[in-house]
Amino acid sequence: MALIPQMSRRRFLLGTGAALLAAPQPARARESDVAYEIRQITRGAPVAEGAISIQLPAHSDAGTVVPFGFEIDADPARGPVAVHVFATENPRPKVLSARFMAGAARPVLSTRIRLDGSQRVVVLAGMPDGSFRQAEASIGVTFGACANAGPGSALADDFVPRPRISVPATARAGDAATVRSLISHPMETGLRLGPNNQWVPLRIIERMSCLVDGQEAVRINPEPAVSTNPYFAFEIRPLRTGPVGFEWLETGGRVYREEAELTLLPA
Repeated sequence: MALIPQMSRRRFLLGTGAALLAAPQPARARESDVAYEIRQITRGAPVAEGAISIQLPAHSDAGTVVPFGFEIDADPARGPVAVHVFATENPRPKVLSARFMAGAARPVLSTRIRLDGSQRVVVLAGMPDGSFRQAEASIGVTFGACANAGPGSALADDFVPRPRISVPATARAGDAATVRSLISHPMETGLRLGPNNQWVPLRIIERMSCLVDGQEAVRINPEPAVSTNPYFAFEIRPLRTGPVGFEWLETGGRVYREEAELTLLPA
């Protein structure tokens, strides 16, 4: 397991996108923006309720790091499950998308997100049979992500993200195994002014992939609304002993990799 070296909070968070924010204040998304994004995905197909459970607190004092998760009642072994998450009052409506394929035990995810004030979080799931399901949850936020923003320096060009993963050493055949990943990264939103009153460029983790049995099992595409140091926890179901691999793609094309061995025990 790779570990992140010690670094000060000031060094790591200074000038990062700890917020969705900057002065001047970015415009917020509208309800119609989320509805438009959903129509682009569904192409007019009907969307039903149910089959989705959302984990979101009713209230958060700070919008910079809000725990969020979902569970979908579907089996990726029968076909991919595509999940899209939206926030109704953020500067950009999309929070993240995720795709669960064979090798994923079930479509579940835990992470941390940025929310610019009280709003609704909407989850849309494309099911293996081609149908769509939708659910939403409301949250009150005392200090939105933009409330904590301010001008600051951009990251140094030589900053190198450090990955960290947690993979169980063993798992029973047929059982789900929970894995966790984290990478040290500011998730710079592109919505913040630097010290020279110029926009600090967008720099985020654009994709995180988990490979099981040599094949991609889970793919997550974060947007700037995913919090600093992107963290993801989900379930896999390997068919044989071997490495569980992780890949992170950063803006600009750099790729970071980490893996850990998982031994499959008889059922």
